[in-house]
Amino acid sequence: MKKVLIVTYAFPPSNDVAIHRVLRFGKWLPEYGWETVILTPEYTLSQRIDTDNLQFVDKYFKKVYRTSTGFERLITRIADKKNRNPGARFLRGYYINKLTPDTAVLWKRSAVKKGMEVIELENIDAIWATIGPLTSGLIGAELKKRTGIPLLIDYRDPWTLNPYKKLSGRKLETHRRLELSMLSQADTVVTTSDYIRDVLIENNYVDSNNVTVITNGYDPELQYINDSTETVNLDPSKIHITYTGGFYGDRQPYSFLDGLKLFFDEHPEYRGKIQFNIVGNLDPENKIVNYCKRYNFEGLVNTTGLVPYRSAMQYLKESDILLLVNGENDGSGIFIPGKLFDYMATKKPIIFIGEGQSKDIINELRLGETAIHDPETISAVIKKTLERNSDDNYTKTKFENFRSKFLANKLSSVLNSIKI
Repeated sequence: MKKVLIVTYAFPPSNDVAIHRVLRFGKWLPEYGWETVILTPEYTLSQRIDTDNLQFVDKYFKKVYRTSTGFERLITRIADKKNRNPGARFLRGYYINKLTPDTAVLWKRSAVKKGMEVIELENIDAIWATIGPLTSGLIGAELKKRTGIPLLIDYRDPWTLNPYKKLSGRKLETHRRLELSMLSQADTVVTTSDYIRDVLIENNYVDSNNVTVITNGYDPELQYINDSTETVNLDPSKIHITYTGGFYGDRQPYSFLDGLKLFFDEHPEYRGKIQFNIVGNLDPENKIVNYCKRYNFEGLVNTTGLVPYRSAMQYLKESDILLLVNGENDGSGIFIPGKLFDYMATKKPIIFIGEGQSKDIINELRLGETAIHDPETISAVIKKTLERNSDDNYTKTKFENFRSKFLANKLSSVLNSIKI
């Protein structure tokens, strides 16, 4: 069996959203002739731990190599103390803002050293480096440069072309140089959306013949769909509309709240019957909570804060309608939020607000209703979703094309095309 070295900064017990792509594809790659070997940090600056997913590492990933430097361990301890020590907060903030291209660069030296050892020990046939963080791609490129082993760069998000992280001046020049240097070592490129692929081609970062789109996917086992060991006990007398994850940039729920207010004005019989659950961290300034107060929505909106992934999935399973929001700026449509595939796995109706490939997928698979950031349109979509018939089901054949097993087969074909 051929072996692929997966360079990934996020891996259990981290609860970073990026772990799910590696878990869901890595689970199935051996079935298509590729054994997975993981290279990941022992310590990271985002030490949010969720041990639930370690069960899948034990079950499907037999070779996991973890490495970090003493300096990383020190900075991680500082991160753990950030709320208690003003000096620690300053030092952590300094490194987060000053390191190039990102804080994961602290891992690069030890990762390259360990990666060279693993390549020789495991007789690696290909390298799959998934970004972000961006440093993972630089590590993959350095390993390719030193060994000649084929490299696949996996863009979950754009780098210098990211509309949410716009760079300028000298910083942009530095990052672009790093990105193009990374791509010069890549034998092929994978992106998670058509839009990311297109923006890379349009800006001459990649050749159109050397990039493949492989979206994220769903996997019922890894998403705890049939797991009944936990319940969040949502009030069964309410209609629950649930959003999981954080809000950032212009990806905000304000237009949905405006539309919900208009819906209640037009359909007062639904007041008191709907609960809006936000499962994840809110902004520290409580802007969303304060916005809800304008409409006297305090009792209607339930906020949980950060919860383990298994609990977040349980909220989705116990809900009636799931909310997905893209930003309002032109660039936000290039992303397909990973939560779409969590929503998809539950087979609950989705309300999507925004533009982009997420909208295309939802419409094509009949997963729910879509709207622009307009209160009247959103109000109408809420009504239509509440009246959705049970036979308005997803398009099953196309739905299966987003199963992780199907997508892992596609990834194995890409790996086969570049192996030595």
